[in-house]
Amino acid sequence: MCVMRVVVATDRIGDLDSAGVGSALAAGWQRTAPWAELAVVPMGESARGFGGAAAALLGVEAMLLAAEGGAVVAADRATLVISVEQQVDHRAWVPLGSSVELGRMVAEQIREHRPRHLVIDVGGVAAQDGGAGFLHGLGARADAPLDEGVTGLRGITDVDLSPVHHLLAEVDDITVIVPDAEAEIPLLGLRGTTSLRGSAARQEPGSVLENQDMLDADAALEAFAAAVDPEAAGRPGAGACGVAFALLALGADVGGGPRWCGDRAGIERTLAHADVVLTGTDLFDFASRGGGVVQHMAHLSEVALRPCIAAAGAVVIGAREMRSMGIESAYAVDELAGERQPMVGADDLVELGARIARTWDR
Repeated sequence: MCVMRVVVATDRIGDLDSAGVGSALAAGWQRTAPWAELAVVPMGESARGFGGAAAALLGVEAMLLAAEGGAVVAADRATLVISVEQQVDHRAWVPLGSSVELGRMVAEQIREHRPRHLVIDVGGVAAQDGGAGFLHGLGARADAPLDEGVTGLRGITDVDLSPVHHLLAEVDDITVIVPDAEAEIPLLGLRGTTSLRGSAARQEPGSVLENQDMLDADAALEAFAAAVDPEAAGRPGAGACGVAFALLALGADVGGGPRWCGDRAGIERTLAHADVVLTGTDLFDFASRGGGVVQHMAHLSEVALRPCIAAAGAVVIGAREMRSMGIESAYAVDELAGERQPMVGADDLVELGARIARTWDR
């Protein structure tokens, strides 16, 4: 008998995190084909399940800091992961929005855990201050308010980062996790975060935002960048989520949640020994293309020359479009749901896993 080896790496579905989804699908698959070998790899996108997936990969319990708006903390002996998981419009105009609470939370967790590797998911932060508030929360001082949003940065000329460097003295590396759509956004200029947010805001009904407001905000960010690290301001992703610049100025690398999870799990080595890859998401439609986890797994599967299939609460995408993005086929919990996302529990996913196995593991 040929033993099929399956890698299960999905997004969260319904109220289940990635590890829970993967375990349920794997249990269903083995109910149909008990001889199959399955490897569950937790995956998560920025601001949407990344913290839980990271905790599973670190082998620790995720801690929810409810007071911080849905922040998830996971830490082992060497790595500290902090993920702000709330829905945020990264094109919203929020000139008074500050990232200071993130900075304070990170400072507190660094003092508690003393990590060598620091991973910060900023996808759920509502600010466009370039991370000025974040630096203030870590202890930075300046000749202008750092915790009053981009508006407070007007006229800034000096930022003292020595307290920040002291706090981070034992940290070897920093990774900032952002949504894929934000990963290349610059800090300044016509394609920068201020321009993108301003253009989106001006199209809103009743908007009173003027060109001068956008110019003033961009000028304030430029002055802040000049006082902190002009070179970091030019790096791709410096404008990500309105706050990433400060982390890049501290030496951080920008990355995506699925890629970090995959690298942590050594998923490329696992795929080399797999026969099929099973990924998944809540709603598999053409607009979202399944989301970042599905897209990342489709790409890795293509590179590894392995077929990739998808499980979802609902599937609203044609076979041709699906295959164009590297998904062989997709299976829905509710075949008649349309664009309505059905309620999905663990039992539903066990049944779905068993049904998929009847097609693929015969």
